[in-house]
Amino acid sequence: MPMPRSFRLRSPLALVATAGLCSKVGAAQAADLADPSPAPGGASSRTHGEMSSMSASEPMGMSHATVMTGPLGISRSRMGSGTSWLPDASPMYGLMGALGEGGFMLHENVFAGYDAFASDRGSRRFISVNPVMGVAWYPLGPGELMARLMLSAEPLTVGKGGYPLILQTGETAGGEHLHDRQHPHDVFMEVALDYTLALPGSVGVELYVAPAGEPALGPTAYPHRISAISDPLAPIGHHWQDARHISFGVLTLGGFTRRVKLEG
Repeated sequence: MPMPRSFRLRSPLALVATAGLCSKVGAAQAADLADPSPAPGGASSRTHGEMSSMSASEPMGMSHATVMTGPLGISRSRMGSGTSWLPDASPMYGLMGALGEGGFMLHENVFAGYDAFASDRGSRRFISVNPVMGVAWYPLGPGELMARLMLSAEPLTVGKGGYPLILQTGETAGGEHLHDRQHPHDVFMEVALDYTLALPGSVGVELYVAPAGEPALGPTAYPHRISAISDPLAPIGHHWQDARHISFGVLTLGGFTRRVKLEG
């Protein structure tokens, strides 16, 4: 296929030198933390261990498996962006622990470095990409209430013009359609409450209310996917696959079993 006339690449060079920081529990430590028994909902005990470092405030008698499972015994390692699910075999690294009768999870993925694209349409600048997320859950009535908060300092560390990313298109920044760059993520990437209720017959219902959050559209957003956890920049397909992962005024209602979820 001929190269578009507007794309004149002087040198096929895209240099991103970064230093990254991510909350992870090493494999050896994960094996020590993992419950040797199979986890409810089909998730492996290794997945549980990789996601957790138990708090010193854990109540006596509360097991690691109790903190790591939600309604219908579903593994909390399934938690993706918004109300989406991840595969049970896909670990999510972070720090987890008990919080009274509930629990919490914290994780961050911070990159800082020099982003340089040697092209007529490229540019160069120092940037930092840095989502940080906290989740807490607690029994409320017959169900469970979960609070979710995801923040980013990218409006300061990237700037409102975004960072160079050749061939990136879709979405807008500053009222202009993006091309060859990625917009900074909002300070409040997610501010949400999620209520789940287990019903008789191994069925549950879920209500998600978010001033800033993710509607039930598209896949799990890339910052939450294990395949992208080491990517210092947004994938090229981000705007076309999960562009709506930060939307304002979101209400989602769904029903689920231990294996299937239907929502809208």
